[in-house]
Amino acid sequence: MDERLDRNSLRHQFVEPPKKRSTLGYLHIGKTARGGMAVVRNWQEVEEILPQPGYNSLVVTHSTFPASRFIDVLLNRGTCDRLMITTYNIAPEAVEKICRGIDSGAIVTATVLVNGALRRLKSGETVVDRLEEMAARFPGRVSVYERNVHAKLICMAMANRQDFWVVEGSGNMADNAFVELYSVFNSAERFQFHAEWIGALLQR
Repeated sequence: MDERLDRNSLRHQFVEPPKKRSTLGYLHIGKTARGGMAVVRNWQEVEEILPQPGYNSLVVTHSTFPASRFIDVLLNRGTCDRLMITTYNIAPEAVEKICRGIDSGAIVTATVLVNGALRRLKSGETVVDRLEEMAARFPGRVSVYERNVHAKLICMAMANRQDFWVVEGSGNMADNAFVELYSVFNSAERFQFHAEWIGALLQR
């Protein structure tokens, strides 16, 4: 059954999964208060339904889905003054994406926390080395830390001082072939909350 309410409804919406897979995989978006719900099949549609300040989107993916693509989508909205990432694992492609953003000025500063066990994973040591090379190349702009983290988080404070994106999810910064859940917030308060606990963790 396909139940849809108008876009001004304050209730959550529920939509059946699409019948065919796309290159994006199955992606469900549910927005609280302002929006409604839509099934989207490409990244352009994801950008169109990003939440307004003070609201959030709910995202469920059903096939291979690189979480780092959220960075691409959000950078389409403008320059990121401050990027914070925590993740258990990160793919080389995601590292290169961050490096290109820093190099081009699309990302002003970046803080990346990865799990200390990443070095023991296949190709993990190479990825950590690449992160450290990036930090050495951009001193004062890129910081890389290894901590006992399992949280998956992308925080982006934008240069317009209006958008503070927070992506909280179950998927690592790599291709995730399982069903994953993400919440996308546009909230200065939520961004500050994460900035505070990450800052405290880095002092240990």
